[in-house]
Formats: sequence, C-alpha cells, structure tokens
Amino acid sequence: MAYSRSKTALTRVQKIMDELLNAPDGGDIIFQSVEPSKLAYRLHEAFRVARIYPEFAHYIPVTEQYLIRARYNRVILERRDKQMLAVKVVQEQLSKMKLDEVTDVLGIVGAAITHKSDEIYFPNAKLEVSDLKTLCNWTNEHGYYIINHDDSGLTLTRQNPGELAWSPL
Repeated sequence: MAYSRSKTALTRVQKIMDELLNAPDGGDIIFQSVEPSKLAYRLHEAFRVARIYPEFAHYIPVTEQYLIRARYNRVILERRDKQMLAVKVVQEQLSKMKLDEVTDVLGIVGAAITHKSDEIYFPNAKLEVSDLKTLCNWTNEHGYYIINHDDSGLTLTRQNPGELAWSPL
C-alpha cells in the first residue's frame, strides 16, 4: 500500500498535527491508540503531505523534529535532537572485561597485552606482595593501574582510580 499524497491525508490527523505544533519543547510525545500501526501510518502520510503542499508548510518544523515509532498500544513521536545516553553506557560495559581463569602475574600481563581492554577484572587472582610489585613495574610502563581487591581478585584499569590504586610502600 502506497502512502497517500492527497490533502485529506493531513486533514484526517490535523488535530494531532496541531497538538504537535503547539507542544512545548522537551521530550517525546506518546499517543495511546487501539490501532497504533494505523495511526503511525496516517501520521507518516501527514508528514509527507506537509512537505508537498504550501498551505501546510507551517507543519514542516513538526516533520523535522519528530520520528514516528509504533509500539504495542501507543505511537511515540521521538525528538530527533534528544541526547542518546544509552550509547555511552553500552560502550562502558563493553570496555570492561572479566577473566576468571587467570590467576598469576604472567597470565595477567598476557591478558592485558592480548585484549587491550580499558579495564580487566581478574576475580581469582590473589597475588602475594612480591608478585604485585612485579606486576606494578609492568603496569607503570604500560599505562595501567592496579586495584587490589585482596580475596576478591584484582583489576587492571587505564583510568587512574585515585586512592584505590595499589602501589608498593
């Protein structure tokens, strides 16, 4: 089914378009609907018609501000200019690594060289002070910091953890 380009496509949902035009700047707008896919389809048609006919040109800012999303029982008009914070959270989670099987200094250094992750947690690595000093020498040269969790293992990180960073006395 092709999208309609007639003026009636916009007049069918003109009340909604007027609401969108007069909506305060800010967040997304949600419309509850029994048939959300049908409403989303009609809004998409109206957005297209607003760009075609000069008498509906005052709706063009609405078409540039919102994306139409149909969900289970509602239509969500998302702002195009809103900040996406979820991307940063995902990147932070993906940059952290957990390696259960590594327990010694050589394995920790090898894992850091192999994976080149910003943060690696070794939950089963319980090192003696002499081994921590050896590891500290390597981390100082390669831009890592050690966070010793004692019985809970240790973490190598590229970001300075401040007071949590382990260093020999």
